[in-house]
Amino acid sequence: MRQRISIGLFSLLSTGFLFACSLGLDDEPAPSEDVNDTALAEGVPNTLTLRVRGRTGEVVVRDFASGETLGICQQDCTVTVAEGTEVELLAPTPSLFETWDGRCAGSVPTCRFRMPRFTTAIARFGREVGEQFTRILPGRVALSADFDLRGDLVVGTTAGLHKLKALRGREVWVQSAAPGHARVDPNGDIFVVSGQTLTKVRGLDGVVLFTRDLGPGGCFDPPRMAHTFATAPNGDVALQRRQTLRVFNGAGAERWSRTLPQIAHCAVAVNSQGIIHSAMESPGNPEPTVLARFTPDGEPVPDPIPEEPVEVAPQPQFAMDFSPSDQLLASSSGHSHVEVLRWSPTFERLGFLQLEIEDGDHVENGVAADATGHAVWAFAHDEEHFMEGAEIRWIDPNGAVRLTVIKRTQVSTSRFIEFGVTAHDVAADNGNFVVVGQFQVDVEGATQGGWVQGYACGSLALPCPQ
Repeated sequence: MRQRISIGLFSLLSTGFLFACSLGLDDEPAPSEDVNDTALAEGVPNTLTLRVRGRTGEVVVRDFASGETLGICQQDCTVTVAEGTEVELLAPTPSLFETWDGRCAGSVPTCRFRMPRFTTAIARFGREVGEQFTRILPGRVALSADFDLRGDLVVGTTAGLHKLKALRGREVWVQSAAPGHARVDPNGDIFVVSGQTLTKVRGLDGVVLFTRDLGPGGCFDPPRMAHTFATAPNGDVALQRRQTLRVFNGAGAERWSRTLPQIAHCAVAVNSQGIIHSAMESPGNPEPTVLARFTPDGEPVPDPIPEEPVEVAPQPQFAMDFSPSDQLLASSSGHSHVEVLRWSPTFERLGFLQLEIEDGDHVENGVAADATGHAVWAFAHDEEHFMEGAEIRWIDPNGAVRLTVIKRTQVSTSRFIEFGVTAHDVAADNGNFVVVGQFQVDVEGATQGGWVQGYACGSLALPCPQ
């Protein structure tokens, strides 16, 4: 997709992949090409020999005419294919497909040919620049990501809560009794919201501390990467429930609630002073986003300019986050562009980054800041596809884009089979960032599930934040 890029004065001043269970990269090397593959049936009539190099993908073998899946290989294997059959190979991965060798060639993760008497194809998978790990969490969608004080990663999914070592992706614990979106509080404990339920989980070991019924409510179709609730420095949690902002203390008791004066855009963030910010429609104009602000005790905070609310973003498809220095990052999309803006604590606009895109409507987008002044910004690549794809930008404190990761939806040549990722959240911490969501292949039996991918600046040949 061709893009036109315009960059404003955005200076963010500182502040073994086992597909049967889960996918994760480690330091164990892939087999070399001169391995004596005596176990493979190369040379046997009607046999397609597949060699899979790398730990981040698999190969799906399909009959091109019928669409029947003939085999799925996560490692070296053989598939019986009758001579003369036109076959298509798909190489889905949430990470990086590098190239084909043998019968297939090129860097596009699909290959089509007519089966000879026997043949061999080699699929090579790798890591993206800066990529530290990739995990697939089967049978679930990864909904949210947040870092705790130790730098460990908390991932909320549709089937439970996962705590991972951030730079390795290795599991610390899983709590299946707490599915939903998750946010970490200042003590390292975790609030999880799912439907009408608020759950608190102890961060150390995943023990459920309490579950509270919120009653009817919730946001109607909120932006996917917006946070509809946020934790506060005093241990409270603030939730946007349609037009009502509700605040609970760390023990689950409701402290106060307020009704927003305008239609809620269902994004909540809390700064280091405990000021709760809730996104809503601008008076008289449904598109720009403005903020309602409240003290920790629920008192309204006036706008910097009385009777003139600051439009922090030009569109309602909105997400936000605060840096530790209380600079606000605001992301929005609409009318063929997405953008991220940075505001000072007094709502002076300090910079922006805007990208024009081919998708003419509002695409999903999200943003997160870390303590070093860096930010991770992500948006959907193309919402017209079954799997939307994603673009991620890692932006340094001076506003320069230091890393761009593009995840395109791949479409096969037969029956329009699609595979790829959909992003649901991003998080940043100490020069590292993660993106989570869903990896899906439109083929029965192929690997799919929650997608979690971590990046670190130390592998980019770029200066790491100090």
